[in-house]
Amino acid sequence: MVRALHAQRVAAPDRARAAFVRELKRQSAASLRPRHSRFDEPFDFSPRRAAQLTVVPAGVSEAADRARAASLRSLWRRGLRDRLQSRLRGRFRVIVNMALAIVAAVIPAGLVIAAARPQGPPTVPGPADSLIHRDVAPADSSSAEAAWDGVADLSLRSYLVRADDSLSEIAHRFGIDLDTLISFNAIRDVSDLQEGVELTIPNASGLSYAVRSGDTLSEIAARHDMRLTELMEWNDLPSSALGVGQKLFIPGASLPMNARNAVLGRLFLKPVPGRVVTPFGHHPDPVTGIRRFHDGIDIEHAAGTPVAASMAGRVGRVGVNGTYGRYLVLVHADGYQTLYARLSQVQVVAGALVAQSQVIGTMGAPGDGTSSHLHFAIFKAGQPVDPSRYLH
Repeated sequence: MVRALHAQRVAAPDRARAAFVRELKRQSAASLRPRHSRFDEPFDFSPRRAAQLTVVPAGVSEAADRARAASLRSLWRRGLRDRLQSRLRGRFRVIVNMALAIVAAVIPAGLVIAAARPQGPPTVPGPADSLIHRDVAPADSSSAEAAWDGVADLSLRSYLVRADDSLSEIAHRFGIDLDTLISFNAIRDVSDLQEGVELTIPNASGLSYAVRSGDTLSEIAARHDMRLTELMEWNDLPSSALGVGQKLFIPGASLPMNARNAVLGRLFLKPVPGRVVTPFGHHPDPVTGIRRFHDGIDIEHAAGTPVAASMAGRVGRVGVNGTYGRYLVLVHADGYQTLYARLSQVQVVAGALVAQSQVIGTMGAPGDGTSSHLHFAIFKAGQPVDPSRYLH
């Protein structure tokens, strides 16, 4: 009887250890089960859960208990690592799939855009009499013309003026504006256009411009409201470097109104009708006979004749003195001033703006024994100039 009880007591720890080993194997097998979705319920490897599942039989030694705890911690760490690796692999696959989808969508679109981009329209020579070599878009494709923003190459030709030619007729014949013809040939007076004179005719309207000190290509382009690249292409410039005196073509630019009118003889209008009785320059005074400088011209006409503004401007001064009698000074653009003297009446006030040909006063009698006349003078930058050079 005593031997049987002793045998049972000795076998009890062995049975407890066997139960503990079976539980460890069961938990290990459960941790290695594959999960088909990241939403599957993971196996809980926490020490608390392991303590709940594991029954420590009586009689298990302290060393065995430590071994059990270490084994559970190892299983818990391995399960956590496997879970994190699984989640990272899932997210990595999602990122890779998204990247592949974007690449697959972008590359074909880029190929389509590149194929649709025009490679440059064909060039056709212009008529032989104008020497135009212009890049043009296909005639049957207005959309292609709009998509391609090309510019023409500048070309020049010579033309000999015939007896019956005029500036406006020549400009119209070659399809350019009057300002272009004036600018490229440095015409200062319409009377310079005589038979046999050789003119330079560009193939497009614009101005010839000589680079001045301090000029930059970007400033010139901005001044004429055009793109820098367009200006460089028209002038075939490899860079934006400029030299003083270098000639540039400014496409589409126009002359100031005063510059154009000066060439055409319309800058200043004759303020009153009549003949010039005293020209500009040194002459004997009609009253004293003393030779003196006459800074304008005297235009003879009846007293009371309306006097018109020779050029648009602003009334600078109105006054009376012993030399000019009643007088009026107009201030104009580009440094010009005009003087109207020997007036009987002034019809404008200082500071007023007047238009060209607007009536500003009336002629008066000089009172010195001479005929009724208007003294008219033109000043440029404060210096008197011969009015006969500006009145036609």
